[in-house]
Amino acid sequence: MAITSTSIDLLWSAATDNVGVVGYYIDNITDSTTETLGNVLSHTVTGLSPDTEYSFTHRAFDAAGNISTQSNIVTDRTLSTGDFNYNLDFNII
Repeated sequence: MAITSTSIDLLWSAATDNVGVVGYYIDNITDSTTETLGNVLSHTVTGLSPDTEYSFTHRAFDAAGNISTQSNIVTDRTLSTGDFNYNLDFNII
């Protein structure tokens, strides 16, 4: 996941019951906002404030309107202005 002073990359695994999943909601707990995404497994949250802690969760939804339970809360801090850092997660297959 990449973190800058104004953005955070979020990555997650597919929903366990992914047969009818059509998308995900990303809940920004810090800003009390929700973004609706298609059936993707990553998203870059932009427009964030530098040197600020943000907390996120996600929920899957299907075409019938069913919504999964909320994921665990992930918290990270944006960097100070001008800083840049990469934190990489690898899955070995």
